[in-house]
Amino acid sequence: MNTDRKKAYILMDQNDLEDFKDRHGITVDDKSLFLPIDFTAMMQVIFTQPEEAYYAPKVINENEEFFAAREIYEDSQKFLKQLLLTNGLVDKDEEAFPQEYIWACIWISVNRALSFCSDFLDQYAVEEVVIIKRNKYVTQGGLLINIASFSHLIEKFFESKNVKVSTIEHQGHYDKPRTIFFEQSQRLKTSVRYLIQFVRWKLLSLNNKNDNCIFINPSYDNVINCYKAYRSPGRKTAPQVFYGNRMPFLHSWRKSVCFLIAKSLFKQHDYNNYEVSINPYKINLHDVEFDFANLFRETVSQYLTDAKWMKGYIDLFWQKCMKKGKRYLTIFSLPPVYLHSYFLIKKTKDNGGKVAVWQHGGVYGYTDFFQHYITDYKNADYFLSFGKDCTKDVTKFEKNCHVECANVGSNVMYAQQASGSLKTEEPPSQEGLFLPGIVGLFYIKNCVKWQADLQFKAIKQIIDFCGSGVGGKVVTKGLRSHSPHYVVQRYIESKKTKYLSFTDVSTDTALSNNPKFIILDNQSTSLLQVLSQYTGPIFLMLNQESALLRQDALDLIKRRVVYSESVDELKMQLTDFFKDGSLNGTDTHDRSFIDTYIKRFCYSDYERFLQKATGTCQH
Repeated sequence: MNTDRKKAYILMDQNDLEDFKDRHGITVDDKSLFLPIDFTAMMQVIFTQPEEAYYAPKVINENEEFFAAREIYEDSQKFLKQLLLTNGLVDKDEEAFPQEYIWACIWISVNRALSFCSDFLDQYAVEEVVIIKRNKYVTQGGLLINIASFSHLIEKFFESKNVKVSTIEHQGHYDKPRTIFFEQSQRLKTSVRYLIQFVRWKLLSLNNKNDNCIFINPSYDNVINCYKAYRSPGRKTAPQVFYGNRMPFLHSWRKSVCFLIAKSLFKQHDYNNYEVSINPYKINLHDVEFDFANLFRETVSQYLTDAKWMKGYIDLFWQKCMKKGKRYLTIFSLPPVYLHSYFLIKKTKDNGGKVAVWQHGGVYGYTDFFQHYITDYKNADYFLSFGKDCTKDVTKFEKNCHVECANVGSNVMYAQQASGSLKTEEPPSQEGLFLPGIVGLFYIKNCVKWQADLQFKAIKQIIDFCGSGVGGKVVTKGLRSHSPHYVVQRYIESKKTKYLSFTDVSTDTALSNNPKFIILDNQSTSLLQVLSQYTGPIFLMLNQESALLRQDALDLIKRRVVYSESVDELKMQLTDFFKDGSLNGTDTHDRSFIDTYIKRFCYSDYERFLQKATGTCQH
């Protein structure tokens, strides 16, 4: 244990590092250091500060990722059930709750924050920590989160360990973001795009009305029957569509007008006047006892208010727009984790209907990732997957989950190309492409054991290696408006070398340039896009214990990519490739993984699913 460092400056927000240094004149020395909790702040210190100036904490949890996540989820469920029962929003026999996935993420983040602090005290015997307290809000899935809640939690942790806590009150003002869609104003561009979509759908539906299905906010692969016609005789392909704060697409003009009038009157309700009841809910984590409900009182209060309003809104929608007593197949484009999703599912099932959820990205089937049980499988009757049945290995631990998998494939992963082959017509460019993984907010990161320090240091080491010019020019592709990737962009620009550049174009656009080679440090959606659209050399480096590839999937992926589990191993592989084109025996044309997990979308398979599912609804 290091006993020389006496003071730690805690970074709870992406602005804390700059504020400590520039606004408060803090300079760390051999007696102090930075302790980043927030992910963007952690990336900032790793990319800009000397190693001795900070400590990047780690998660302490001996369980495997799957079971660690499941345990925390079960704890969050107990809290939600008590809270919602008290407020009359669920019955005592219910086991599914509004926004339960987002709440599970908050519980994971609370565990992570305390684990970070505990790990830090195992390494450093500091006497004082300094926190900037700011009432700054973020939203995820419509759930309001005040960063101050986490600051109070960490303050309580260090005080319980007899460490002095000094606070700096941030004087800036932060507006509360809107959490529920009826408050959100429409931009002109969005309204025009919606009108065009409605006209296209209305023309499509003239002779193809499908009264058995409801599409929920159609996007990605689930636009198939909204904007594309399958006009074979007898096909009724155009479903009705629910949009959050916009008018639904309804076959009946009369119902549309009735709902428009009823909706305008309903929106006038002052939903802030709903009465909510919040009882104490004490828990003990890392030897710290606290009242979870009180700590997140602002979040809980807004949540209950929004839930009561949304219940009334969905009741109104169903009453005015849906046929009484009819059994519908309700299809979600994205995981039904939002507030309206819960009440739409409840209405569907209360009326004897069925629920289907589309796969929306990666980490399905080829990893054991418990969170998909919450987001996709738990409340669904059908899961529309890109390939191999990916539900059984998760749901076998949950006896009450009976979701059925339908393998329908994907257009989106293939950038909706018309041909059946991968992109091979363009000659390779002279630039490589690096696709670092998306980080996400600390407060809603869904992995328990994901080690941010490993990921961020690896990204920096890969960029530094590519910046040496040994492999020619390399473009790093980040996500637009993603704070951690902005840190990467600034670091690349600071190096001022012709061998490095940054772009935030879409992955599909980046792949259309046919890079000389591609480097990936994650197994999520970008991996599927690359495998589906690119036939050149791929280097995949995975250094995380969370969301590990299943062995059967790993065996398949190794046929196609040059695989490594550390940056040093990746560097050796890249050096060999730059020297003589060596790919360690991998076959860039191998389709084993693609054919198993990323089938191309087939409408006939999808149509068979629709016929089966809607037939089940009608009997």
